[in-house]
Amino acid sequence: MKIKCYKGAGKNDCTEIEIDENAMLVEVREKLLNAGFITPDTADKAYRFIYRTDEKENPQMIWDDVIVSINMEKRIPMQDVWGMEHQIVVTNINAQGTEKPDLVGYTCKQWLNGLLSVSCKLNNSDHYAKEQNKKIGAYEPMMLYDVISTSKAKPVSYNNVCICTEGSVVEFNITSWGAAGYEYQICNDAGQVIVESIFQTFNDDRSRFGTYGTLNCRRWQKSGNTIDIYGSNSVHINNDEKVRYQKLTIKTRNLISYKRGNELFQSDAKPPVLKAPMSRSIVSRNPANEIKRQIVNTVKNHVGVVDGDSISTAVPVEGGKSTQTYGSINSTVTGPWEEPLGIVEIHFFVFKTKEEAERTLKCLNSINPDFWD
Repeated sequence: MKIKCYKGAGKNDCTEIEIDENAMLVEVREKLLNAGFITPDTADKAYRFIYRTDEKENPQMIWDDVIVSINMEKRIPMQDVWGMEHQIVVTNINAQGTEKPDLVGYTCKQWLNGLLSVSCKLNNSDHYAKEQNKKIGAYEPMMLYDVISTSKAKPVSYNNVCICTEGSVVEFNITSWGAAGYEYQICNDAGQVIVESIFQTFNDDRSRFGTYGTLNCRRWQKSGNTIDIYGSNSVHINNDEKVRYQKLTIKTRNLISYKRGNELFQSDAKPPVLKAPMSRSIVSRNPANEIKRQIVNTVKNHVGVVDGDSISTAVPVEGGKSTQTYGSINSTVTGPWEEPLGIVEIHFFVFKTKEEAERTLKCLNSINPDFWD
């Protein structure tokens, strides 16, 4: 049978080999070496197969669980590592110097922490956003969590990663528990504030107090402009500042009471008990709000692979005008920020080219962009 093998997302990073479908990985390696697609191990090149484990099999992303040891290749059939389209991916575990290490992490539809879940999607509501995303042919952002480097020479890890087509206009979908509602903030480590303080209530419906509420945020609070994602180099961020601008934090805290006009709305509901550690928790069932059940219980999150040379650090910037508006409440009483309901930290990247984005999503990972719909 014919098998496609990838070592990155570049236009010359794919080859096709003819091999028996029951072949062991050691035989695949021999074919790739003979074809000159990979080289024998050197100080800066050492290709290893990526094992497509999933979250249920390995709840935490660990290097030794996702990188196949060369000594094990004679025991592992290639079927154990191929993707949905029978493609195989190798990664350079000795990447160093100017070469950027590949990243592996679990693909997901939501990032979770505590009683908070967040997703990043294309903004399909504002006219400017729709026109801009259509113009650049934007793909839905690729969302990963528990992300690590495949290079032992350049170890790095991220809680959550979002990779966009450069110039994408995005929105954040936020779901959080709240007593009478919740307050949220969005800012980066450089001090840029997208949202300083916005409250989400349950439309004054007391029967919904103590449950979950969902909103979308598609604008900078003060300016009313859309949220666009561009590479750090495109907006001239200094190298030593890139990580601070790249990392975005979204957090919520409990709204205990508020007034709309002169009418008081308040709740003494207590947060539900978490069933897992705070870093990636799953909330206990809430009969009043089953539709907001965390999606990790129904979606099997597989290993996603990203060519490190196909991406660069990115930062949210202000774009065109958004039509999103907010209501107003007063006399709010909240829990302290020292006791957040959840904190989601996201590191942003952009694909260097649309072609590399397409190869990453459709070839290396066989991820249909509709996966995030």
